Amino acid sequence: PARDAWTEAYVDPTGAGWMVAYAAPVRAEKRLIGVVGAAVLLDFLTGFLRAFDYPGGRLWLVNDQLQVLAASDGRNLAGLDLLRLGDVLPEELRALEPAQLLAPSPTFRQLDEAHVLAQTVGTTPWTLLYVISPAELTALILPRLLPYGIILAALILTLLLTHAFRQRL
Repeated sequence: PARDAWTEAYVDPTGAGWMVAYAAPVRAEKRLIGVVGAAVLLDFLTGFLRAFDYPGGRLWLVNDQLQVLAASDGRNLAGLDLLRLGDVLPEELRALEPAQLLAPSPTFRQLDEAHVLAQTVGTTPWTLLYVISPAELTALILPRLLPYGIILAALILTLLLTHAFRQRL
């Protein structure tokens, strides 16, 4: 190849499973002298995503062909076929255009009933897509705020009791 290239996902002919390949030209004095390449199993990518420590939502690694290369829940394969983005998205996001959904953003965007974060992955043609629903977000935040609410209520009650006591005196 004249430049770096990633393949779409394919089944390894030797039986290793689904994989993607990368090839990069090797040049000497601006002359192409060869190509170096590597193949990565999608099982490795899925294991990598599953190792992320996140308490809610779903995470997918998607290529330009909208193939789901890896999924945080391990669901990127359906039998012998690789799932596509539309197969794994929550119902409320399936009507959106993939270009809108996968547009990189520095912060979360609210699309329909979900919070979405999309980031490109280095120099690959892949996008890391994170989706969390409002219910999951509430379930994540509320327990962390509850102790502070209890402390605040106790402080207010203390102030009210102190005020009432001073009024009696």
